[in-house]
Order: sequence, then structure tokens, then C-alpha cells
Amino acid sequence: MKRHWFLILFIGWCHQIFGQYEVGTQWTYSLSDFGIIKPQFVEITGDTLIGGETWGVLSGIEGCASDFSNCVIRKEASKVYYKDLSSGEEFMLYDFSLGEGDSYTIAVTGSTFEYTVNIDSVRLVDFSGVLLNVQYIDNPDVGSYIIEGIGSESFLFPQGNICDPHYSSIRCFNSGGYFLDFNPDQECDETYIEGSSKEYEVADHIKILPNPAMDFISIEMESPEKIEYLRIIDGRGNIVKQYGKLDQVDIKIDINDLNTGLYILEINCINGVYVNRFVKK
Repeated sequence: MKRHWFLILFIGWCHQIFGQYEVGTQWTYSLSDFGIIKPQFVEITGDTLIGGETWGVLSGIEGCASDFSNCVIRKEASKVYYKDLSSGEEFMLYDFSLGEGDSYTIAVTGSTFEYTVNIDSVRLVDFSGVLLNVQYIDNPDVGSYIIEGIGSESFLFPQGNICDPHYSSIRCFNSGGYFLDFNPDQECDETYIEGSSKEYEVADHIKILPNPAMDFISIEMESPEKIEYLRIIDGRGNIVKQYGKLDQVDIKIDINDLNTGLYILEINCINGVYVNRFVKK
């Protein structure tokens, strides 16, 4: 009997942790960007009062047809809502008052898209030592499961249109001093090439010209840096070209023998490893 009372109290405590979205609440997702997997941070950066209700102001939302960039969010008991500030429309994002066999619809602001969520089962799952309710669902545009207080395991909002960013999974969640790490083998802020476990820094200071390219690419670095080695990696993670010990600021590489497609340029310097990408026409 004591054990049952402890479990009830513990579940209630977990719901208090994620009871309300406060300023500073942050979701971190993996975003696939042409073979580079990088973190995408979604954060509540402020709050606003609308119709007597407090809504969280979101940053870090991207999309095309599914445009949630001008939306605010709030939690009410076991339901989460979002509102489009442009149209004033309010929609339900998920509903944990429902159980196995129930279904509900997630509408998409600014479009005719609707996503039906059919709940296959609801279970209590341990995440980093915290027990939370999870709805297991069958809609790939929403995700495989939805975590109460956090949302879909793939992204906060549905991203079903072909031109929407490709989010693959939630990495971390941070709210009110409580931190959940959904993948301990991967740092929240880590960037890496798909199929590789190695961490990279996306190099904005390294330019590849022209891009797309047919015969040659020129690599321009803003400041001289000794290159230990440089390699080109295809979409399957295979190393197709490699060069060692380069001191030049500007480097020219023959790519005539490469097949058409997307490639990753990896530059290993003394001060770090940088990546950029180019397309072979």
C-alpha cells in the first residue's frame, strides 16, 4: 500500500515539474541538413497575456507550408494549445486526458493540413530517472510517441510537408531547472555527419566556390590555418578524396571524377575539425 501511495505522489511530482511552460524552457532536436546533423533549439523566450491567459513566446521554429514561427504555446492541465498570433486562431497540440483507442486531430495554422493522432497505448516511461506518461501513436508526420509535458519525440509541431525541415528526434529538454537527456551518447549541442559518430563544427568561415560545381571547387579560408588533412565524403559516408598537410589559404580541387550528388568537405586543422558541403553537377 505504501508503495502505491509513493508512486501516486511521485507521478504527481513529475507533473508538477512539467506543469507549466515557463520562460527559458528549451527543447533540443536533431535537424538533418543535407547530410549534416545539427542541433535545433526551440525555446520559450518570453510570455504574453492574451484574453487573460498566459502564453509562451517561441523561438527557433522553422517551416514552409507548416509555418509555426508566429505561434505561442500554453499548457492547461493535461492539454497543450498553440495560437497563431497572425490569425488569432487557437488549436490543440496534444491531449493527455485521452487514452488507448482514442484519437484527436492536430490542425496546422495557415494551411488545410490536419493530422489525425490515433492512440495505440499509453504507458508510464522512465526518462533520465523521471516517470512520464507517453502516448504511442501511428502517425509518422507527428512521431512515434508523444511525451506528456514535452510533446512529440520528433518535433514540437508536425512537420509533414516535403519542404519543412527534417527533424529526426528530441535530444534534450530543459525546464525549471530540470534537465532530461534522451540520448546520453550524443551531446545536446553536437553537430556531426550522418552515419558518423564524430563531432564537427559547421564552418561558416570556409567557402566552397562555385557551389554547385562541375569540374573544380575552390576552398577559401578567411584566415590562414594549417590543415592536417582534408577529405571529401559522399552521401553514404564513404571517403572519396583525401589530401594531407596543406598550408595554403586558397585550395583548388579537381572533382571531375565524382558522381553527381551532395558531398561533405571535412577539413581537419590543428584548432579543430570543420565541415561544409557542396553539390557536384
